[in-house]
Amino acid sequence: KELQAERLLAAPETSTSRMLFESACHESGVHPRFVLESHDYNSLVALAAADQGIAIIPSTARTNGRGVFVRPIFHQANVLATWVAIVWNRRRAAPPHLQAFIDCAISQLRTNFPGRGLGLPQPEVHGQ
Repeated sequence: KELQAERLLAAPETSTSRMLFESACHESGVHPRFVLESHDYNSLVALAAADQGIAIIPSTARTNGRGVFVRPIFHQANVLATWVAIVWNRRRAAPPHLQAFIDCAISQLRTNFPGRGLGLPQPEVHGQ
């Protein structure tokens, strides 16, 4: 609700981060004021740094060294979030290096995961 009066900069309505944000707003009875839409997250961050509004972007967007504060968005005590997945054609056998990649990603994400600097919890690993 704190964002209701703010000028918001966001990805188009079809983006996952925007859909999550709008859904949470709708459930809370909040009517966000979007003043600009862009597919380019770097532009949204640059505009936020220039004090043109508050950017609603995915946590995977690059913000380091941009002169902005980054905070997670909470809805009903939960962080609005989505995950990235590995996808391939199910008629094709998994590439031989896929398991090595998955193991490497899990190892890396146990210590350095998106949102760690924001105090977000470590992601759970499923399917092992």
